[in-house]
Parts: sequence; structure tokens; C-alpha cells
Amino acid sequence: MYKTKLQRQLHNQHVIRAKEKYKPLKTPYKQEINNKDIDIIIIAQDSPAHLYALLESIALYLSGTKNIYVLHNHNSHNSQDSKEIQDIKHDFSHITYVQYDDLKTSLEEVLQSSDSTYIMLAKENIIIKNFVNLQTCVDLMEQTYAHGFYLSLGKNIERNSALCRKQHIPPHSEIKPGIYAWQFQDGEHDWRNPNNLLMTLYKKEAVTKYLKDMQYNSCISLENNCNKQIFDMQQVGLCFAESKAVALAATEPAELYNSSMKIDITPIFLLKNSSTLLKNNLKFNKREIGN
Repeated sequence: MYKTKLQRQLHNQHVIRAKEKYKPLKTPYKQEINNKDIDIIIIAQDSPAHLYALLESIALYLSGTKNIYVLHNHNSHNSQDSKEIQDIKHDFSHITYVQYDDLKTSLEEVLQSSDSTYIMLAKENIIIKNFVNLQTCVDLMEQTYAHGFYLSLGKNIERNSALCRKQHIPPHSEIKPGIYAWQFQDGEHDWRNPNNLLMTLYKKEAVTKYLKDMQYNSCISLENNCNKQIFDMQQVGLCFAESKAVALAATEPAELYNSSMKIDITPIFLLKNSSTLLKNNLKFNKREIGN
């Protein structure tokens, strides 16, 4: 059968062999971009205690970032809270603080002013619980075309408050020792939530695109609307084998936090959590004034 049109087959063979050969690829992945800068944008609402703990954990455990922005709503803070925010600004003076009335406008302005290619989004109650170099995350995002790198996810995340059973971990592939990829369409709940504020790293252009047409005026409404946009669930997410960040439930007595106290984040280091939300009682330590 393969010789029924021998003359045409010979002609096509000569044409193909006459074409210039493809140059060998240095890597099977796409070409890396030059700008790998990462900015972190934190959306703070009404818990200076959580915000202080997050910034402290970033300073201790997170590397590879360029700028950190804190967006805080001054309308949500009473006079005592305002004093606490001033203390935070004093202890973390290298951070850019943006006071907002309209969260959508301020967030879009920060994104526009950032010249970094990558953005990490977080709300104030997240804590980093292990060492992470975000440049490693960027390298793998570039190589795999992943939508995001999710520090709050890992193979340890088996519980979700919406379920009375274990949360299924989706089929996944180890693309590098200790780092896994999965498709959102195969996940449920935490694993099917591509856009969130749980210490997740995105390309800035992707964040700008899905925020553009979204309506929100608070951190809560932003979270609620994040995954109502049209999204290709065949896209890929990346995570470490063990989650590197966890959210703290808002259970700490507000009166325990003042300008001389802070959440003790020491017990959270290397925490073996099975949920993205930590509901354990928090401990408070004295803050060293003048740091």
C-alpha cells in the first residue's frame, strides 16, 4: 500500500530533506525571561496582630523578593489599632504601606506601579512556616507554564471544612524532587481554587487580567469573587511536597495584642498541618520595642 503513489512519496521526501534542519533546543522548556523580580502584595483588613506575624515570618523564612506592599484600610481601624499600625511600620520600615478607601483602585494602582514580572498575593492572616526561595518557584513556573505556585498547598493538605471526609489530593507529577504539578480540573476544594490570597505566586499579567473586570471593595469580597471568573481548569498549579504557609483563624483575643505584644510564631515553624487553616490557640510574646 505504501508504494501505490511512489512518485509523489519520493518527491515529498526530497522536499522534506531539502529543508533546513531544526536547531537543537538547549532545554525542552520555553526560553527564560530576564526579569524574574517578585513583589508581594498583602491585603490587610482589621488584624494588626496577624499582619505583624506575617511580616515577621516573611523576614525570617522567605527570600528572593524585591518589594513588599501592604494595603490597609484605615476605615477599619480604631485609634488603638492605628497606633499598632504605626508600630508595625516602625518595625518593618522597608515595606511600602498603602492606605486605601477603595481596595480595587489601590490594588490596581500598586500592580501598575510594580515593574516586577511576578506577584505574590496574600491576606494578613497567613504565616510562612518554612524556608522558601521564591526564585526557585519562578524558575519552575517559567518551565511548566503553570498558572501559580501555591505555598499553602502540599500533599499534607487533606482536610477541608466543607467536607466530612478526607479531601482527595488530585493526580500529580513530581517535576523536581519535592515539587509537584497538578491540573485544577482534577482537584476539589483547596485543589480546585486557582485564584486566591493564600501566599500564591502568579505572573503579574495574569493577576491584572482577572482582577480587571472583577468588582470588590474588601478582602472578603475579593476572595469570594476570585474564582467566579472564566478560567481554563486544564491549567497547571505547582506546590511543594509539604505546604510552606498556613492561614491563622481569627480566634486570638484582641485585648491581648497591643504595642508591646505579638503572636508567637515559633510553634508554627515546620508545623505538620493537614488543613490550610490553623485553628489552634495562639500564644503571645512581648515585642522587643525598638527593633
